[in-house]
This record gives sequence, structure tokens and C-alpha cells, in this order.
Amino acid sequence: LWKGDASGAMSAADEALKRDATLPEALNLKALALYRFGVQTGIDTADRALKVLEILQRRYPDYAPASYNRAVLLTERQRSAAAQEAWQQALEQPLPVAYAQHVREQLGRPAAAPAPVRAQVPAPIALGSSSSESGTVTQRLRLGSFRASVSVQEDLRILRLGRSVELIQQAHPDLDPITLPRPKLRHRLPSGELWLYEDFALELRDGLSHRAWWFAPQDRS
Repeated sequence: LWKGDASGAMSAADEALKRDATLPEALNLKALALYRFGVQTGIDTADRALKVLEILQRRYPDYAPASYNRAVLLTERQRSAAAQEAWQQALEQPLPVAYAQHVREQLGRPAAAPAPVRAQVPAPIALGSSSSESGTVTQRLRLGSFRASVSVQEDLRILRLGRSVELIQQAHPDLDPITLPRPKLRHRLPSGELWLYEDFALELRDGLSHRAWWFAPQDRS
């Protein structure tokens, strides 16, 4: 749909609805594709698209995309009163952080403070744990009573402060990015993208996991 093929998206939605006429994702796609098809061809399909979304909302009151997309369509059609009511309904749905923030902006409300985002990816070695050095030590730093070391263990690079594991780097981790929550920060790199969480960072290249880092969050909780 977002590649501009509204007609193809409608066909895909219709095929899915033939197999299951109650599938919410297919009904949602049908509504959006119908609306975009009208925009592309100059045919007014807005009311038909909104009707599909209204049916979807009645069948699945907790299906957040229906509420959000209905509010977007009403706003694009400059139906201000109905749009405000739709944005209010969308605000009550469990939307992703970025979408919820957009809803608040549409309603003229201050954005909620973002909650810390943890990746929930277990570290290969427990962070903060006290352990003796293993693998090959590649660097040591001593400054008074301060001790730090970097060691290499198979595909891991491990930073220890004293005996405490503080940072772990892994090359080519066996991790599917699609399983992760939305990151706190996404940063474009010359060769890909960096996803940053409170306790984890992931470098992607061509959409695949290239390198990962685990580190202790500031609150240590």
C-alpha cells in the first residue's frame, strides 16, 4: 500500500477476507487501500473507507489501528468535529508510543514523558556479575585503585571494571530485530542503523543484526 499500489492492496485485502471475513487486519487494510485508491483516481471513496473502519471499531473495540486510522482520515477530509471525537477515542487505545504522542499533539495535549524502554534481550553474561577474566585479555587499564580490562571470548568482547562485567559486545548476534520493541532512539549510520534502548544497543545492516551491546542501565533496576 505504501508503495502506491492501492489497487493491489485492495485485492490482497479482499483475498484475505474471502478466507476470513472477520479478520481485523484485512478490514483495516481494505479501508486504507480504498481511501488511497480514491485519492489516486480522484474518486470520492472516503465515506466508504470510513464506513469499513466504523464496522471494524464496532466488531473490535480494542483494535487500536481502526480508531487511529479513522481519526487520520477524518482529519485529512477536514471534518474537524468528528476528527476531534475520533482522536479522543484513539487516545484511549493502547497505541505505540510514537502514535500516542501524535494523538496527543492532535488534541493539543502535552506529550507524556517517555517511559524507559528495555529491550528484554538476555545478555550472554550477567551484567554487574563478579567474575574472573576469561578468554584473551586484549587491554588493561590501571589508575591508582581503578582496574579495567577488555577480554575476547569467542564472539564476545567484555569490559570489566575491577571484576564486574559492565559492557558486552557481540558480533553478528542471532537476533531477529522484528521481535524487539520500538527503540528509545534510532540513529542513521553510513552503513545502516543503530537502535538504542536503556540497557541494549543494536547495529543493523540491510535490516539484519550486525552487532549488539549490552550495558547496565543507570538505575540498575
